[in-house]
Amino acid sequence: MASQIAFVTCGKFPHGTDDDRLAIPHLEALGYTVATPLWNDPDVEWTSFALVVLRSTWDYYYYPNVQQFIGWLKRLDALHVPLRNEVDTVLWNLDKRYLREFEKAGIRIIPYVILEPGQAVNLRALLDAQGWPRAVVKPPISAGAYQTLLTSRDEADAHQAHLESILLDRGALVQPFIPQIQSDGEWSLFYFNREYSHAIIKRPNSGDFRIQGGEVAPTHPTGSILAEAAKVMEQVAGPLLYARVDGIVIDGQLWLMELELAEPGLFLAHDDGAPERFARAIHLEIVAALER
Repeated sequence: MASQIAFVTCGKFPHGTDDDRLAIPHLEALGYTVATPLWNDPDVEWTSFALVVLRSTWDYYYYPNVQQFIGWLKRLDALHVPLRNEVDTVLWNLDKRYLREFEKAGIRIIPYVILEPGQAVNLRALLDAQGWPRAVVKPPISAGAYQTLLTSRDEADAHQAHLESILLDRGALVQPFIPQIQSDGEWSLFYFNREYSHAIIKRPNSGDFRIQGGEVAPTHPTGSILAEAAKVMEQVAGPLLYARVDGIVIDGQLWLMELELAEPGLFLAHDDGAPERFARAIHLEIVAALER
């Protein structure tokens, strides 16, 4: 059988991330080699890999890369490339309109308004109608705080142009700003083959609202937090090599911000056993695929 695994990346991380590379020695111990091809490299033979794992493809959400990335995923599907997570799951998860399904299922989520491309919306009027003094505005297909803006009723007129610019491209997701993100941080719970692995809390730097580049610390969720995250996971059918449940804990209860199934950072360095657990999950997925 093929013994090479692809950790798919982008030009900014041609050798993958330091964090993902922590799993490589454990995969090598299981008999695999790991390559780090770029998702948009036309010369890669994707069918040659035992498993293709989406990892640091962190330029796909820039315009106009989104449609190119979606087209690449569909080509892999047509070639029956063993991609994880699976193509249908990734395509569904790229667009945060999936939050509607969680809302219908009774999952506790941060309130939101989704605006469609080309929709004419006055930002100040929207905040007034929702009763939100401050809100976060971002595209529904994005990552890494790309085009993400914190606004308020007083600043809404000045930020109207930003809203209109992202509405031209892919629509917008507007959510109330939750102050606990600055005081208590954002939780991330990680799952490999649907089994809980580890968790972290990310806190923004002083004066910022974005957790990217802020402080990261390991944490241990309570039973109620784990139970709520499990309810989120249960809403998604099919195999999941990896999953990351992101949320905010308010009064001991987890409120979902998003479920990351496409290419989430896994923060393997923040739990001693996580790199080996991830490698083992990949191995088991390859074995299971051969048995199907």
